[in-house]
Amino acid sequence: DGSGRRGVAKSKGTSGASSMEKAIVDYLTRRGLTQEAKMVAASLEQASQGKPLDDFASEYRKLHDWVCASLDLYKTELVAVCFPVFAHCVLALQDSDRGEEADALLDAYASDFRGQFHEELNALRIADSEFVRAAKSRRFALALSGQIHALLTDFLRAQGLLLLTGILNARFDISVQDRPPSKVPIRALLVPTGPNSGAVNGDAASHHVGGGLLGIEWGTLPPAALFKARKERDRVLAEYHRTQARVDEIHRTNPDAVAASAAEGNGQQNAAAKQLLELNSRLERLRAHIGALDEAMKAEGPRGADGPLPDYFADYGAAMVERLVYQALGGRASSVWGAATAQLADPLKPTCAFATILNGAGGGGCISAAMSPGGVQVAAGFGDSGIRIWQTEGADQAEKDPLIGHGGCVHSLSWHPSQRFLISGAADGDVRLWNVKDDATHRCLCIYPSLRNNPIHTVAWNPVGHFFLSGGRDSMLKMWSSDRVFPVRMMVGHSSDVTACTWHPNLNYMLSGSFDKTLRLWDVRGKGTALRILTGHFGPVLCCAISPNGQFAAAGATDGSVRVWDISTAKEVALFTPDGQCNNHGGRATAAANAAGMATYALAFSCDGAALAAGGADCAVRIWEASPDVFGNGDRLVPTPPVHTSHTKATSILSLSYTDRNLLLGVGGFMADRMLT
Repeated sequence: DGSGRRGVAKSKGTSGASSMEKAIVDYLTRRGLTQEAKMVAASLEQASQGKPLDDFASEYRKLHDWVCASLDLYKTELVAVCFPVFAHCVLALQDSDRGEEADALLDAYASDFRGQFHEELNALRIADSEFVRAAKSRRFALALSGQIHALLTDFLRAQGLLLLTGILNARFDISVQDRPPSKVPIRALLVPTGPNSGAVNGDAASHHVGGGLLGIEWGTLPPAALFKARKERDRVLAEYHRTQARVDEIHRTNPDAVAASAAEGNGQQNAAAKQLLELNSRLERLRAHIGALDEAMKAEGPRGADGPLPDYFADYGAAMVERLVYQALGGRASSVWGAATAQLADPLKPTCAFATILNGAGGGGCISAAMSPGGVQVAAGFGDSGIRIWQTEGADQAEKDPLIGHGGCVHSLSWHPSQRFLISGAADGDVRLWNVKDDATHRCLCIYPSLRNNPIHTVAWNPVGHFFLSGGRDSMLKMWSSDRVFPVRMMVGHSSDVTACTWHPNLNYMLSGSFDKTLRLWDVRGKGTALRILTGHFGPVLCCAISPNGQFAAAGATDGSVRVWDISTAKEVALFTPDGQCNNHGGRATAAANAAGMATYALAFSCDGAALAAGGADCAVRIWEASPDVFGNGDRLVPTPPVHTSHTKATSILSLSYTDRNLLLGVGGFMADRMLT
């Protein structure tokens, strides 16, 4: 009958499929691919038992148990593989409409990652969150030692974990390095994909362990005398060439004048001979002058522990940098905190001039603040989109008329070195340039818009003016020239909002921090290449700073910790915590720390680089010793407590800076609710 015929057909189909499967396994075995044959056989057996072939939960459980049982020597790097694999297992279940299984997987293993990836875990439960979009459109870059990579691949093959193998092949850029397993925690970074992302991907996979680093001339900006000597040398050298050209012309047109005597012969010949003698004498004087200038330039060059210097006289900004250096030195910012001849204060026990913004709630809350380089003026940005400025000296210290123009909360402020100009970034996506020299000229001079009105989180003037940086919701760091309304550089690489930025002291590099928990060092001179990717924080980066000697970068995050890296090697060399203790798995960020208001909002190195000050939501200014002698070599970090702590009553610290005499300046907003508690 019909049912019998269907049964016969089914039996034949099953027999044919079994024969084909056996043929595939036999073929792989004959080719020597025994591990692959075992994986296919295991999958076929799983299917014959009625089990789903896409059992992500089961495969991840095997990986999790294996990593937990591995040796501590290997566990540091293997742990870095777990979260990206876990995230893609959850996403795969969600994409196949198996939401209950995805939630069960999240609930079962979320506790393993809660301290490090609190925000990402919450984002996995939101279908269109920023992290989910980034994970689906980008790849995780990860650097593994050869030994760890071999152990991982052997385990996946032996266990027949085809799904996890597919995730590693499709969603990872793994760099296998010839080195011992890392002793410090590493992270997989989300990096862009596409034809132009190869260099960035390679850097991302190797920066944390110091492999494959591009060279950096991290020496600081030379003194103005060097620029002055170079300018004078160029002038003398041009005169020397003009004189030599005149000598060559006489040799060519009047060869007899070379041998003629200045006292004998006809008048025309005597005149030519005299002129030639004078020109030769001038050439000798010019050669001696050039030699003296060369010696002066060597004397003003890098000395002692200073690092390698960039070529300041190449095409990039040579004339601009020279002009701006003279401008900055000629219009040095005045200071109300001591004469320039005063002695340097002890950076570890400084005098701190602190300004508190009261009644900030009347302006929608004080969101950002900055004190001018000399401490003469204080600017604050508010939630009502206004900017208010106060004077700290003179008889008139009342609040000036607010600067109005932004259409959203003012997130960041930065003073021009001359104190005449102020730039602001706000939630409306605009950066505005203000003239704040006096009341009559308090006005917006220019608006620098962003595409799609992406909010601006951070702005920073160049140390000598004219150029400035901005970063925001579009995940890009932008470099602007104040005389143009479009960016002259756009640095792309972060996978989330850019929340902090600063300039390297030698003006050739820029540092940015992001919600993606990384910092990137960018080269201004070329195509905006990311030369360093610094990892270590387990919470969003909120502030960053570079030491005066240009060698060290520091960053503060939402967990209250401050980490320091050696820029030349990209290794983390210091971990500063408020209490000098590891609060969870080596000082990793926790949701409890974030909720307790431990976020670090401001960082500042002392002018001699001996101290690092930090402040934030916990209403305290802490100072750590930051000399190279106290830094480690990057192999194992020991949390270091501050050497000095100053508490405010109820003022969160929004801005910190040192004067050139090591006096600490700070600004914060008064928090009435903190007083009530």
